[in-house]
Amino acid sequence: MSEQHHNPLDHAEVQVASAPRYLAAFVIGFGLMALAALILVFADLSLVGALLELSIIGFVAIVIQLYLLFKLDIHESRIWHTISFVMTVPLLFIAITLTQWMFHTLAIRTALGGS
Repeated sequence: MSEQHHNPLDHAEVQVASAPRYLAAFVIGFGLMALAALILVFADLSLVGALLELSIIGFVAIVIQLYLLFKLDIHESRIWHTISFVMTVPLLFIAITLTQWMFHTLAIRTALGGS
């Protein structure tokens, strides 16, 4: 009988932590945050223009951090993590939207405000 010793930390599914990836995510996130602050302080934009630029910067920051920190990609060993995230996003959107709708109708039907 041969005994097989399997180290669970050798599997690709659990090898998420990586110092260079965390450092890159931190530097890129900090740079994008500084860029957003500089846009707000020094750019002479309309409200819509500033909102659009900050939304784009925020979206880029989220995508970069999802890839670098959570390793959400289409690699075979990480595909189920990506699929679970993709399935969570619509549920989160529905939950937030229904909560906003609930509080909006509650405010209209009570003395808290509304028109």
